[in-house]
Amino acid sequence: ATRRPLAGATRTGDIAGIAREPRERFARHPRLANAGRDVEAAGKVTVVCSTEVAAACDGLDRKQFTVTVESAGTTLDRLTQVGAHPPDAWITLDPFPGMVDEARRVVQLAALAPDITAVGSDAPKLAVSTQWAAAFAAGCNGQRAWSCVGNAAGQPWTNVATDAPAGSVLVGLSDPTTEAIGLVSLANGVAGYFGTDVLDTGSWSDPGFTGWLRNVSSKANVVAVGSTPLSTMLIRKTAVNVAATSQTEIASHSAASTEFTVVDAQPSVAVTAVVGAFTSKGARAASAITPLLVAAGWSRATDPKPMLTAGTFVALRALWKDNTR
Repeated sequence: ATRRPLAGATRTGDIAGIAREPRERFARHPRLANAGRDVEAAGKVTVVCSTEVAAACDGLDRKQFTVTVESAGTTLDRLTQVGAHPPDAWITLDPFPGMVDEARRVVQLAALAPDITAVGSDAPKLAVSTQWAAAFAAGCNGQRAWSCVGNAAGQPWTNVATDAPAGSVLVGLSDPTTEAIGLVSLANGVAGYFGTDVLDTGSWSDPGFTGWLRNVSSKANVVAVGSTPLSTMLIRKTAVNVAATSQTEIASHSAASTEFTVVDAQPSVAVTAVVGAFTSKGARAASAITPLLVAAGWSRATDPKPMLTAGTFVALRALWKDNTR
């Protein structure tokens, strides 16, 4: 059964896409605009930013860029429809731009062929509420972190460590169906279960893994769009006490650092910000967003090539949907 989304702290600029999209489409068809705005509409770069990079996208020059912020899953689903009109650029996480043509291929639609450039990197982490950090350290010692907490999700902490404080293991995830970081976090869970960052769809029928995934999908708390597992944990420990997060987000909550312990869950799949340019002028977004990501705490990407296999992530997203119906 799918857990209902949890309310949480709202991040600035996260959910703006739906209200602005008609205006975006209007800008992409300058002949429909009044004559005084034709040049401006034709010259601006239309950009869609996923919620994970919304803070950086707030800094894009609105004289050069027209920006919409929305969940990556919303953009992906729209771009895989017949008659889809892509923006000039999509700023999101790897491998979402590549997933567009993989999904379009499945339904026999022509490729949109975005030019994809990696522009920033972040490190995935787990954050464990301080109250249960010792229990996690003792009970998960010698196990891979994601394997341990995935199997324990929903169970009493005393099943993890006999002397643990009362309470259940409450794993928090962003929605892998709608949020790019949610799907990458799930991929890290899979990597942790199998002990390798090479995701092999052929191994997903393993009975042990299907049980692990069934437990995660039914017991993990999927936080509401506009919040994160860590921000939810900081205000509602009764909802989340093990949060999928990243180094950049942890740094942004440094004032609350005594409230959680950071776990470097290995092996891991990198969190990489990318620009998918669907037009030649969309390529301008890469140079514009890179310093803004760095200012927001991301590291510069050391390799401009995207690294993750789009088809694997399309399959992982479908697997999560199948397990949460």
